[in-house]
Amino acid sequence: MMTVKIKSIIYTLVGLIFAFLTLSPFYFLIVNSMKNMAQIADNPGALPETLFFGNYINSFTILNFPKSFLNSAIITI
Repeated sequence: MMTVKIKSIIYTLVGLIFAFLTLSPFYFLIVNSMKNMAQIADNPGALPETLFFGNYINSFTILNFPKSFLNSAIITI
């Protein structure tokens, strides 16, 4: 029979692995959204050398983000 301490360590490790697997895509999403395409291609996991907000500007202008957001809100409600 496993002791309570070993069982607690196993649960903690499983929880940490699950948290890492769940949160790592959000890290990549946020970090890569602030890079230009060359920086993303060079090293997708690294922090940006300089902050590039052009991706946010493109999402609001080219992709017509406000209209897409409104459509999603209408469908949700």
